[in-house]
Amino acid sequence: MHKPKILAFYEEGWGGIYSGSLARLKEVRTKVDLVCPVWLGLKADGRVGWEKTNTEAARFFSQTKLNFLVLVTAGSGQNSSAILADAARRRNAVSTISGYVKKVRAQGVCLDFEYINPGLKANLTLLAKELKSNLAGKKLLVAVFPYVDWDEPTRKAYDYRSLGKVCDGIIVMTYDQHRPSDLPGPIAARDWVKANLDYALTQTEYSKLWLGVGGYGYRWQSGKKRATALPAWYCRKQAIQKGITDSYDPETGNDYLQYQEKGNTYTIWWEGPRGAQEKLALAAKYNLAGVALWRLGYEEPEFWK
Repeated sequence: MHKPKILAFYEEGWGGIYSGSLARLKEVRTKVDLVCPVWLGLKADGRVGWEKTNTEAARFFSQTKLNFLVLVTAGSGQNSSAILADAARRRNAVSTISGYVKKVRAQGVCLDFEYINPGLKANLTLLAKELKSNLAGKKLLVAVFPYVDWDEPTRKAYDYRSLGKVCDGIIVMTYDQHRPSDLPGPIAARDWVKANLDYALTQTEYSKLWLGVGGYGYRWQSGKKRATALPAWYCRKQAIQKGITDSYDPETGNDYLQYQEKGNTYTIWWEGPRGAQEKLALAAKYNLAGVALWRLGYEEPEFWK
């Protein structure tokens, strides 16, 4: 059977329960094929907005000969759209990204432009084409929103077919089916993920497609408008504390917990190991390039077993 590769996003920007990317990577290094650190953010003019290079991590990548692609984001949708809309800003972005890749000796880039003006669809493909040309043989992946049952107009900003021809891979972010501002619901229900995969396969070669897997969850509290994002291992800890040993919901393939505390109702949905295993099996069945985990240190340790 085809064995999908594992791409793991790496991020150390938050502390407390949200830290742990490097520690987890050191534990599971032999099971990770490609790591993607969140190290470069662009301003609206295409130049460096922030840089979060972790020298310890970079040294570890080098020592272990672990291939890594730098994740490049433009933060807000306004920044992304501003870069795409202007040729000079696109040139700045290409120059900034290429220079940074050379500096940290990365094997390539994962482009993560979100909440883009849908009218700039062709411009995103153009940026990818210009960047790929300038990377001189290094890899270029692009992360895209899911398309089916995704209540967000900027899903139409991604030309899956054209991007698939230009880039070395397409990562479909098949998570956040229910977002913090939504009513409680699964992070990535089985049928929803399958529907988005089926759509993506009509647009992109299966060998270039990466299926996104979320290693986190959301906790909704009655009376509050937004949910709180939590690492999946922390969600499991909450379930155990409440005496719940099996939180897996067979209908959706996600894990679920609801409880009362101090007069409030709390509802947690998260991607547990069983759901992640189903998605890995799906990637194997369709001969996809692999799965892309968001993100190292959030997931339950059982994910790697």
